[in-house]
Amino acid sequence: MDHTYLQKVRIMVVDDQSFSRVLLRRLLGVLGCRRITECKNVELAWNAILLGPPDLLIVDWEMAENDGLELVRRIRHEDNSPEKYMPIIMLTAHSEVLRIVEARDAGINEFIIKPLSAETLFQRLDSVIEHPRPFIRTSDYFGPDRRRQKKMIKGERYFVGQIWVDQRDLQIVKTDGKAEGVLRKKGDQQFPQFETYRDQVDGKYWFPVYTRADDTLHFKSGDQKIRMIIKYEDYKQFKSDVDIKFGGIIDDTATEQPKAPEPK
Repeated sequence: MDHTYLQKVRIMVVDDQSFSRVLLRRLLGVLGCRRITECKNVELAWNAILLGPPDLLIVDWEMAENDGLELVRRIRHEDNSPEKYMPIIMLTAHSEVLRIVEARDAGINEFIIKPLSAETLFQRLDSVIEHPRPFIRTSDYFGPDRRRQKKMIKGERYFVGQIWVDQRDLQIVKTDGKAEGVLRKKGDQQFPQFETYRDQVDGKYWFPVYTRADDTLHFKSGDQKIRMIIKYEDYKQFKSDVDIKFGGIIDDTATEQPKAPEPK
């Protein structure tokens, strides 16, 4: 898996956990990286950057003192920053959409959700080196051109995931994803990923018949494992307005519609 063009790239790794730095160095070595420096906090990293900026920065978000976003903001906005266009890859153990948006708006180039893998790491390295996005400057942002942004309205909840649609009636037959949203100010809100199956209960409309969730929620107070199964009954018809916006297309060639599994 050695990629020779990475041998000359100067990479700085910033993480306050020594085992994380060792793991990242080993993965980078597997990919062919040879010029790697390490820093255990933001201040050491910033001083090293002032002396000689690397070609690429990999920084962890959560650290004991200043967090990774502080280093990103210094690189992008400080007057004495020696390389404001430095490619930056952010690491984090949290996958909430709002956190990803916050990191993106700070000016990072790419985002990696732990645990790390050599394949994911190479994809991000290849993206920032071989396919860099142009930088833009606005009244409130400087950094790589951001992908389309969905503005979340406070009090609303959004579904993020995949949807399967019946080819004949164009009705939703299965969903697999989670809810996201800004519901309470300064709230620590988490929603599990869930899978819902639907069936033609009345021979015409597809209604939810079975939902299951098996996920770990990362609250500020600690991780919480959640597992639940919901079975639906006593159906009554109601109406609602739904907007379906097309993104990536899932090629599902199965001829049978998904059915609700029997709980074990």
